[in-house]
Amino acid sequence: MKINWLHKIQENLKEQYRLVVLHNETLEEKKSWQFTLYRFFIAIALLIIILISLTIAIISFTPLREYIPGYGNAKQAQQLRILSNKLDSLELIYNQYDYYEKNVRNIFDGNISYQYDTTIIDSIKNIQSAKTSLSLSKTDSILLELDITPPTKISRATTQHNKDNIAQDDKLFFTPIYGIITANTAMQQGIVLDSKTKSSVYAPKSGTIILQEQDMNGNKLIIIQHQSNALSILHLPYCNPLVTTGQFVKEKQVIAILTKDQKVQYELWIDGKEVNPQDYILF
Repeated sequence: MKINWLHKIQENLKEQYRLVVLHNETLEEKKSWQFTLYRFFIAIALLIIILISLTIAIISFTPLREYIPGYGNAKQAQQLRILSNKLDSLELIYNQYDYYEKNVRNIFDGNISYQYDTTIIDSIKNIQSAKTSLSLSKTDSILLELDITPPTKISRATTQHNKDNIAQDDKLFFTPIYGIITANTAMQQGIVLDSKTKSSVYAPKSGTIILQEQDMNGNKLIIIQHQSNALSILHLPYCNPLVTTGQFVKEKQVIAILTKDQKVQYELWIDGKEVNPQDYILF
């Protein structure tokens, strides 16, 4: 029975068929095709294989492959790595600026409670106060017999040398800008200096520029965060800044050049409190 069934299927596949195209009205034969079921199935299988091969070729060798979900090329993977690195860098910079902003806000609000070491400054005051209370010993009487005539004038170079020596102290600051002190500011201890055009503005001490922009009055505002919880603030109406926010500067490094004769406001904050700059800087 099985042999007869298979033989019957083979006979059916080999039977001849004709596909005829007739005119609808005249029934005239226009076209005809003669085929067997065996050839028909082979033709359909070949057509399917050709269509699948053509589809695979189009997707593999044309930009259409990029529309397949999860598919990418090496260039896109490299771009994604670059963007990921940039995102990490931006996140790090954002965290640094956020830290700077919180630090400045805490300093202005007085929320930081560090004990500032004033040992050197107190020692200088103690030496000055002790000059009036020291008693002469027998050895000092020998010095009194010497004829020492003090100089009547102190040169400008000597004064400048003394300034630099005092500024070398770890707890003192360099002069940020040379000028004449005209008045104290409306705030507590800030000072105003009358400075000339093309004068250089220096960093009074090493630190980081945490802000360099225009304030509400249109003046250039430069804020430097120093060690020992100190903060220098410079208000410069007309200047050419040479530093940017986030930049580290060394002491006595030029951070700006004045473009006009102007009054420069300088403030010094220590431990969240504004102090008198003249107590820490020799102008």
